[in-house]
Amino acid sequence: MGDGVDGKYTIDAGEKLVRVQVWGELRATGLIKLMGRIASDPHYQGDMDAVIDLREAHGNWDYSEIQRLRDYVARIGGTAQRRWAAVVAPGSLVAAARVLIVISEPVAGSIRMQLFDDMPSALAWVRGGRREERTARSTAPHV
Repeated sequence: MGDGVDGKYTIDAGEKLVRVQVWGELRATGLIKLMGRIASDPHYQGDMDAVIDLREAHGNWDYSEIQRLRDYVARIGGTAQRRWAAVVAPGSLVAAARVLIVISEPVAGSIRMQLFDDMPSALAWVRGGRREERTARSTAPHV
């Protein structure tokens, strides 16, 4: 991709979902650049959920690298409700991702993040958030 990360993404505007696949060595700066490219894509909308497949990625992140990504997430957090699911294989990225989720919760705005072992579970969780949002809107009192 030329931005320090090997990967690809697709945007499904109808489903309000970004699907990302990353492989090879993953660094925070490369992931931030990829996220910036996605955000600047004309098909991207700020309230889209995301599923990122990291099963073929690897990397050894120290706390400063995790914090760099956390700071980026805090800047883009906003108020739009969305879910980010990561599908991971056992390894050092799992530990980094768990730390990222814990330290991001207080600053990530309305972005909820969770890790999964498989794609179907990740997609079900993300889609469940959309159903919850629609149900809340339809049961809200009309003024």
